[in-house]
Formats: sequence, C-alpha cells, structure tokens
Amino acid sequence: MNMAENNMTEEKNIKVCPVCGLEYSEKAEFCKKCETVLIDKPKSEAKVPTDYKRLFLMVLYTFLFIGFIMALYYILGWMMAR
Repeated sequence: MNMAENNMTEEKNIKVCPVCGLEYSEKAEFCKKCETVLIDKPKSEAKVPTDYKRLFLMVLYTFLFIGFIMALYYILGWMMAR
C-alpha cells in the first residue's frame, strides 16, 4: 500500500467530536473530554473553480447599469431645469 492510500485509509477511520473537535479512532463512540456522541469525520469538499470570465462580466454589467442610471438622472435633471 502506498502512502496516498494509507492516508486515505486513515481519514476514513477517524471520528470527530462535533463539540470540541478532538479526533478519535473509528471504534470510539463518545468523546472522553465532553462525553458527546462522535460523528464520522466529514469528507473534504471538492473546490469549485472560480469562473473569472463570468465574474468580470457581472461586475462590468453592474457598473454599466449604474452608469446608465446616473446618466439618465443627469439628463432628466438637466431637462427639468430648462
């Protein structure tokens, strides 16, 4: 068994106290510190890559919309002042 497989096996066999965060073996049922029922350690969540193109477009459209509203306000204010 290589090191990566060994680490994955160790991660599967760990339980965590939801209150104090201490880690125990898979056989433990209660935390020795606070006597809380242990839960399985949550699996690491997959990271979702950021879509920078979409983020850029959202920011750009937001600024364009704000600019449009400001220009409309300026034009209407100018027309009313005449």
